[in-house]
Amino acid sequence: MIDSLEDAGIQEVLEKVPIFYSNDSVDEVLKQFKQRGFSFALVHLEKGWVCISSNNLAGVPLMRQLRDADLKPSPTISKNISLSSLLKKLQEAKRQTLIVMDEKKPLGIVRYEKVIEYLLEKTKKAYEYSQQVSAIFKGSPIPIIVVDKDTRVVEISRAVEQEIGIYPEKVIGKVVGEVLRCSHRLDDPRGCGFSPFCQKCELQKSILKTLKIGRPQFNKEVTIPIKIKTDTEVSERVFLINTTPIKKEEERAVILTLQDITKRKKAEKEEKLLSKIYHLLARRKPGQNMIRLSFEALKEHIPLVLATLFTWESGDKLIKRKLLWKVKEFDLT
Repeated sequence: MIDSLEDAGIQEVLEKVPIFYSNDSVDEVLKQFKQRGFSFALVHLEKGWVCISSNNLAGVPLMRQLRDADLKPSPTISKNISLSSLLKKLQEAKRQTLIVMDEKKPLGIVRYEKVIEYLLEKTKKAYEYSQQVSAIFKGSPIPIIVVDKDTRVVEISRAVEQEIGIYPEKVIGKVVGEVLRCSHRLDDPRGCGFSPFCQKCELQKSILKTLKIGRPQFNKEVTIPIKIKTDTEVSERVFLINTTPIKKEEERAVILTLQDITKRKKAEKEEKLLSKIYHLLARRKPGQNMIRLSFEALKEHIPLVLATLFTWESGDKLIKRKLLWKVKEFDLT
């Protein structure tokens, strides 16, 4: 993947070249150019460092020393400069070549032509890489949503279409809560992110935290009350989410993965309930009614709006008792 020009250094475009000094003869330098096959060299003069090619010495008497060749110092840059700043320097200096310095020591040169070749190659590789990532992204069996710094959807995988039943052309640009059809998006005319519930929403909090600190959040359980506008019922879905920070077009973004674990959580609650009934019955004292114990275990889990009348036999007597149970939003069906 191509680096940001602000973050990338210049090591990949730095060229090592031979160094000559002011008392070296023009004849010797030209012989070195021919024998060793290099195109550029650095010369240290009293007035500074100069980058030369064999063309710079054309017409200069061979017996002359380099100090007599009327060479002008070349612009220099620090080794710690970014590629972005390097391109600006090349344009400002109106030179094809700059000398890279480590304090007073020359490390080599950078050429405009070489920088462009490097960037073109990196761009080509980045494109190929993005094509591979895109194929993995689209084919992932886990629903993936990419959201921007405003938590608006910029891309979704096919698994999101299949599992949640939404389509890219209808959701791109919408806030993630609207895409997942959270019922609280209808609480405020402005939509997702403005209701009192939104301030506590673990999905929103995870995305915003990842954007802020630039670190991923793993395996967060999030319960989302889902409601389609045409429906009257709200169904709760439980998702296991992961959020990972990325940069998309030089802007902060987050990759959000959602694994629907609603059935698993439901099965865990059912298993826990059955285990509770089993242990109550296992510890039953002589004379205790089994049906009554079972109802006592169930009463915290079955949603009832009104008091329910349960009847059971105990010995020879018919006992009727009203059990006022708390309403629970949990469905065992």
